[in-house]
Amino acid sequence: MSRALEMCVAAWLLIALSGCGSSAPVTGPLEGAAPGVTSAMDIISTEGGSLTMTVGGTKVIEAGPGGRRSFVSVSPDGRYAVIAVTAADASRLYAFDRDSDRAMLLHSGSPDLVYSGDWAEKTGNFAFGYYVPEGKRMGSGDIRLFAAGATEVTRAGCSTSRAVASWLPDGNLMVRDSDNLYIVEPSGCGTLRTIDARKMHHLVVSPSGKTMAYIVRELVYNRDTRTYEADSTLYVSETTGGDAVKVLGDKYKPRNFAWSPDGSELAFDAELQDGSGRRAISIFSLNTRQSSYLVPPSPESPSQEKPSWSPAGNHILFRSTGQKGDTNFMYRTSGEPFSRAIPWADKDGIPVYALWVDENMLLVAASDGTSALIEMAQGAEIYRATGLLHALPPR
Repeated sequence: MSRALEMCVAAWLLIALSGCGSSAPVTGPLEGAAPGVTSAMDIISTEGGSLTMTVGGTKVIEAGPGGRRSFVSVSPDGRYAVIAVTAADASRLYAFDRDSDRAMLLHSGSPDLVYSGDWAEKTGNFAFGYYVPEGKRMGSGDIRLFAAGATEVTRAGCSTSRAVASWLPDGNLMVRDSDNLYIVEPSGCGTLRTIDARKMHHLVVSPSGKTMAYIVRELVYNRDTRTYEADSTLYVSETTGGDAVKVLGDKYKPRNFAWSPDGSELAFDAELQDGSGRRAISIFSLNTRQSSYLVPPSPESPSQEKPSWSPAGNHILFRSTGQKGDTNFMYRTSGEPFSRAIPWADKDGIPVYALWVDENMLLVAASDGTSALIEMAQGAEIYRATGLLHALPPR
């Protein structure tokens, strides 16, 4: 593959020439918003075919064609929000610059593109990967770099890598292709270390970039049955190398890994061994190398899965499914003995997914096509709209 410099569309030029990224004022605050939400938050939404960010309820920054959200990442300093949307004609990756109130198209391509990315803590630069899935392998794609304050995107120069796993604390990148993980220099993609990743699945690197969790899938010989059986075991290891630590074995079917913000704990869900098929949230501590249930299960407990830490790590959100199939999202606050359900009324439809906006606010998408911002301290919905994709708290 050529290592020549490639440019993606420069959005500042796009803004001036094509109107895809223009800014336009709107009259009045966001419809349906509680007092104060319009001046305190920036709202990213897609409605009427366009992706926009509403700043303080009084200015609309239009990025370009919208769609269904497939990826979102906010820079450590809160200046940039990078979001990927998928429509019938294409996938597009945009960056909203909250300093200049402008939008930039970072990349566009096939509707089935898969995006990944991470930020450099010290410089605020963003590295992203993309690829077209080909079965269980990564098809055509690349690694690109976007420097804070820049007006263009450049190639990193990687020949085979398609996904960004982490921007490591030492300034190097961890990237991967279908077969290997690579530690590379961000400029030129010079390989510093190669890790065989053919048996590593669902890999998630901690926010600190120091530790990674992954499933190892391999065939293990069963002496009793004299056959080889598939085994999927959860391990954690340091990104700099060293021995892997076994967390949980195959029979528990561990999935949906989520690191705490400080990287000291790993949350995941695992199957209970009572034949019910229910799952429970478990927390693995790197310090003690022990796991414990977030909520000790009982015969009447709902199934719990897909844990998510709040930005400061004070709460853990998870999806709860009762024995009759009723679904809601629950959260557990550090130091409290009980879990709580998010405030949600049946009339609002079934909550489909939820994500943290800040330490005390959630964005919840409903089955009726709307999404709502829920303030946890008040226990109340403060804004609901169709096409709401993300919200950014004050910097």
